Amino acid sequence: MINNQMNELIKIRKTIDANDNIATQNIWDKEIEVMTFSIDATIEFLNTSDKDTLYWSSEVWEDISSILKSKELVEAMEKSALRFDDIRDELLDCANDARTALND
Repeated sequence: MINNQMNELIKIRKTIDANDNIATQNIWDKEIEVMTFSIDATIEFLNTSDKDTLYWSSEVWEDISSILKSKELVEAMEKSALRFDDIRDELLDCANDARTALND
């Protein structure tokens, strides 16, 4: 279920103008709501997402970590980041931000 919801939200997110901060934040808020509903479902989502979905969802990893405070979730983010060499560094940066938020 989380996959379908996130795929729809990411589809919308991709169409938002980069300068439209309000629309971007609105989508991020919806993504955060979906991804904070269940830690287990979110970890499964991270473990099974394709590269594009993982890339777009990483925009809210720090916020999700700040809310859920789950070391297991952050470890899943880090592990997922390693699956795709071409975006690994960018995803690891997002995962590192999530780890920092875990400790805040």
